[in-house]
Amino acid sequence: MSINERLKGLVDQMPEADGRGMLTENIDKEKIERAIAAIHAGGVEFVGGLIDMLAEPGSETDVKPRYALHALANHVLVVKDEAARKQLCETLAAALDEPAAAKLFAAALEDSDREIRVAAAAGLGRLGDPSAAEAILKVADRAQGWERTQVTKHCVVLAERTAAAGNPQAARRIYDHLLQSRTDAAESHVREAARRGLAALDRSGRS
Repeated sequence: MSINERLKGLVDQMPEADGRGMLTENIDKEKIERAIAAIHAGGVEFVGGLIDMLAEPGSETDVKPRYALHALANHVLVVKDEAARKQLCETLAAALDEPAAAKLFAAALEDSDREIRVAAAAGLGRLGDPSAAEAILKVADRAQGWERTQVTKHCVVLAERTAAAGNPQAARRIYDHLLQSRTDAAESHVREAARRGLAALDRSGRS
């Protein structure tokens, strides 16, 4: 049996959506947990396979793989598998690193799972799409702890990519926001990164 067939069989064990689109059908907690554990054991190949199975959010074909992806993000936290958590975030960001994924990333910024939000921020940062600046800064501003640190880092990446793509005005807005909003002593490194970014723009003569 191929990896795709094994993964599909595991994803098929996820809950069915009812007529309202709610995941209230075919809830067998133990079966689902076993399936998610097996997906976890499949490593990066299964994570990539899950991503390939995603479709238009809310569509019938998207429900189960999206549920499995969310459940996997929770599972690696519960079992305290830091390597798998990092791998999940990196695989999400790398596999979806294309302009067509921008809408999916933007929607995922509002996900209830912080791992998904951070992965979405990473993807948007890598894309360097200036239209994502407001949304990613909003998430970074309201986040706390580890999530705030990670999403803020991806804001800096977005500014760098945006400047490199020839949009210094958008990059400057991001740097200015970070410089003005990160006033805590613990975030002095963010202010310093913003200052360096602004200085680089000034040196290049880009406004």
